[in-house]
Amino acid sequence: MARGQAEALMPMVEAVLQAADRRYQQISLIAATVGPGSFTGVRIGLSAARGMAVAIPAPTVAVTTLEALADAVQDLRSAQDDRPLLVLIDSKRGDAYAQWFDRDGVPLTTPKVTAFDALAKQALAPSFLVAGDATEAFTSPAQAARLSAEAVAAVRVPDAAVVARLAAARFEADGPTELRPLYLRAPEVGPASVR
Repeated sequence: MARGQAEALMPMVEAVLQAADRRYQQISLIAATVGPGSFTGVRIGLSAARGMAVAIPAPTVAVTTLEALADAVQDLRSAQDDRPLLVLIDSKRGDAYAQWFDRDGVPLTTPKVTAFDALAKQALAPSFLVAGDATEAFTSPAQAARLSAEAVAAVRVPDAAVVARLAAARFEADGPTELRPLYLRAPEVGPASVR
């Protein structure tokens, strides 16, 4: 959604609870993606998740959007495919939020903001997979001529079921985690200057 996330989010939560025949008091764990992504979208999602966690109360688990996308790819690749995975999220500023993962979805690098041409130079292997909503920009004809990158077109945005699965496993292994936003660049707006 370009606009209106704040107004749509809680009715969506209500619809999911209704479809599952559950009430808020039956929620035992709250998972949320913490970014990277749109500054406003991350703030809205985390505010809602934190508010529900306090009101219910329920523990929380954080999952990055890059981790959620990487995990979704694991369901689609064959057992023999051991190529690394580059996950790319469009920053809407001519570059991407990027992170490399191994065959099992384990991070190989930390998340960062990188220009597309720099990503091509930083490839961790001669052949790799690419997923996320910035895949098309990265695998343009000019780039494809220099790379052996296969796009996983089905994985473009995080799936709530994948986030829930990751969060449940993380909670079982490590317990709750704080929902803190993962911002890879500073916001473009700040306090008004005083004249």
